[in-house]
Amino acid sequence: MQQYGATNSACQKWNILTSELVIVEPTTEATVPTETETETETQTETAPAETAKTGDINSDGQVSILDIVALQRYLLGIDGFSQAQYDIADMNADGAVDVFDLALLKRAVLAK
Repeated sequence: MQQYGATNSACQKWNILTSELVIVEPTTEATVPTETETETETQTETAPAETAKTGDINSDGQVSILDIVALQRYLLGIDGFSQAQYDIADMNADGAVDVFDLALLKRAVLAK
């Protein structure tokens, strides 16, 4: 998931899943990606299995309110997570599952 915001003549692109901020300078040239560039870009976005599953805590194939409930129950100490669930729930990849991951998971569900 990415968010964009304009600042002066540049555009900021924030990738929520990887917590990276990229500043993109405007250009006047229009470029059309070649078939090779398009395939590479698609592979880059979908290749990591962990990224595709980030947030799908209950492993039902989709990120939904059920995953939010599972994370809330974990944070309240009601339920535990396996190591795989812990890794998937770490939305900002900081090595800890906390309320910040819950906020990002809620944002991901609402963005759908």
